[in-house]
Amino acid sequence: MPPRLPDLRRLPDVLESLAAVVPRAFALLESAEELVRRAHRLVDDIDATRAAADAVVVRTAGTVASVEPTLARVQGMVDTFGPVLDDLGPSAERLVPILQRLSETTSPEEVQALVELVDQLPLLVGKLEADIVPILEDMKNVGPDIHALLDTATDLASMVEKVPGLNRRRRDDDAG
Repeated sequence: MPPRLPDLRRLPDVLESLAAVVPRAFALLESAEELVRRAHRLVDDIDATRAAADAVVVRTAGTVASVEPTLARVQGMVDTFGPVLDDLGPSAERLVPILQRLSETTSPEEVQALVELVDQLPLLVGKLEADIVPILEDMKNVGPDIHALLDTATDLASMVEKVPGLNRRRRDDDAG
């Protein structure tokens, strides 16, 4: 079957329709070109974003690498001091009210006096050990010695009363 030819009577209508379609086709072509330009800009923006993200990844990797030794040290400290802090927790909780009261009622002058006292403690302990403690040790024997001295004084007074003439002299001294 041979190709069919268009009806020539319709040719003006077809040309008119074609004339109306051509500007729309050009507008569509311009829109497509603008869309392609925008797609190129979008791809360029995506490439720039990817490059910036790559730079952030590189910097982050450097930061992570620089932090790793510190994290290892901190982990060692946590491993070492964690159990100690766990053990100290109850004691620390009991000390909180005491420390709060101490901080509220202690003046800087009192703290300074306490520091000076602590500075003098070695000297004070030395003096106590060298001078005071031996005297206190000797005082254990003082009680019996005083009793013996009192007994001797009483005996001496009894003997003096028996000496003729001394008793009268004593009464004169008491009266005069």
